[in-house]
Amino acid sequence: MKKIALCWFALAAALTGCTASSGPTYTAYSIDMPGHPKAYRVECGGIFESSNNCMKTAQHICGDQPVQVIQSIDALRTDGSAANPRTLTFQCGAPEVAAAPPPPAPVPAAAPQTLELSGEANFVTDRADLTPAATAKLDKLISDSKDATFANVTVNGYTDSTGSRAHNEGLSRRRAESVLSYLKEHGLKSAAFEAHGFGPDNPVASNATREGRAKNRRVTVSAR
Repeated sequence: MKKIALCWFALAAALTGCTASSGPTYTAYSIDMPGHPKAYRVECGGIFESSNNCMKTAQHICGDQPVQVIQSIDALRTDGSAANPRTLTFQCGAPEVAAAPPPPAPVPAAAPQTLELSGEANFVTDRADLTPAATAKLDKLISDSKDATFANVTVNGYTDSTGSRAHNEGLSRRRAESVLSYLKEHGLKSAAFEAHGFGPDNPVASNATREGRAKNRRVTVSAR
């Protein structure tokens, strides 16, 4: 640490000065602070010293730059002596303003996903229980969408025309709800989920054939 004496009445550009046995005396230090701008410490040790005079000395050192006070110390004596040195540690210039962190990267929009479970292999006959074949397809949909959050997931259930309408509407709704519950419980993320049962409405094939009826017994998943 380099020590430089300063005189209040004549401060030189290199921060050198004079010391007097009577009258104000200033001692300035140049302080190295790793990772920070250069700092100074001024000690005001004369009889007539005050913290205001210490600040004036700091202002002379900083010139046109503002004084940024790091620490100010008043050493009070208990022995009744007049000596009451002040110490002011400071830097020249305005405090550094931390740069605002960059905004978080926008979450990419989830790519729409669709899935259809149709035929005999996805549900137990006349029930809403999912078979291993159905859960395997749902697991793939969940895996393909693991980093996405959808705005809405809609599951629609349908049946063929065999049996009463009330029975088919109830069965199609329960199957849709079964699929929806599986997706939610196994990690598919969406702001909203909904399930509907439409019974025999909106057939995709003829109900006059076995193959056509199998196609109409289906559950569709739309994730967007």
